Amino acid sequence: MIWGCQYDQMIKFIGEQAQVGHSDRNLTKTQALSGQNELDKMNNIYDLEGNSLEWILESRENYRTERGNSFLEASIGTYNPASSRTYNDPGAGWAVASTRSTLYIGLEEAQIQEPISKTQSYVGYYADVDGDKQPDGIIYADLAFSKSGQWSTNNGAYSYYSIADTKDYYICQTNYEGPFGTKDVLTLIEGEGADRFYVMSLEDFNTGTNYCWYDGAYGAISDYSTVTSLNFGTGKSNTAKMIAKWNSGAYGAKNDGSDPDIWGAIQEKVAEGWFVPSRGEWGAFGDNLKITSSNYKDYELYDTYWSSSLYDASYAWYIGFSLENMAGFYVTSTNRIRLSITF
Repeated sequence: MIWGCQYDQMIKFIGEQAQVGHSDRNLTKTQALSGQNELDKMNNIYDLEGNSLEWILESRENYRTERGNSFLEASIGTYNPASSRTYNDPGAGWAVASTRSTLYIGLEEAQIQEPISKTQSYVGYYADVDGDKQPDGIIYADLAFSKSGQWSTNNGAYSYYSIADTKDYYICQTNYEGPFGTKDVLTLIEGEGADRFYVMSLEDFNTGTNYCWYDGAYGAISDYSTVTSLNFGTGKSNTAKMIAKWNSGAYGAKNDGSDPDIWGAIQEKVAEGWFVPSRGEWGAFGDNLKITSSNYKDYELYDTYWSSSLYDASYAWYIGFSLENMAGFYVTSTNRIRLSITF
């Protein structure tokens, strides 16, 4: 049952219309389930001037307080405002009175979805991409801002431009302690817009397993210069193209046995939006998060990872943290995989 002060707060929330009775509305003039009459509501709160009176936990001497107006009064032309008080014997059978429940929701349960700033960079913050309030990755590029740079040598060069009309996000968890330090966690507010962030997974794909880039394709990728790109922003399309090539066996036999090919192994994760980063995306990751040969293990990173970018008909680009380099390696060789996603 609602306290009197809680009812008063509801009246304050409604405002001036709760202080006057309304004869011009089609009020609920017979007892009915609450919420049935769209005309008998104020600020989406139903049945304050019709249907049943509201018992509250407020009393005067031996009487309990009722608030609002009832269907019986409305049916005979009496239109008391929602703020009205009357008093009655709580032990009497009073068929026109009911009560309204209240529910306390703590701040942890009722997270205020205040949008984050559009003028602050959130590189280095954690990202909850699936809405479960737990971090899935680390943000390594914020497309609210343009940037060009390089990690280590020119092979780590990248460039991206700011975009307008991005989605909105809010902080769903503060001071999360993870491999990239203590930072807040961002998640998405439902709505339209472009993805603002590039996110790298906090874990390797199938941790501890090495993968060939495409074991059967050595020397066979004659269109290497067009089928994939080195650039930032192309990892997702690179991944989609190579999965299609692998599925069709375009460059040779498919290896899904020992040391399997990337493109068969990751397809379930790709269906969720994840992809193998391009060379440029790895460059942005290394540079924006200041990854070096002396600290990469602190971030729970392995030594080498494949990119989705081809080097030539037989080699693909990889990133090596221990030597701070990017270079080509045989597509028949093995490396770890870490996936990226935009949100």
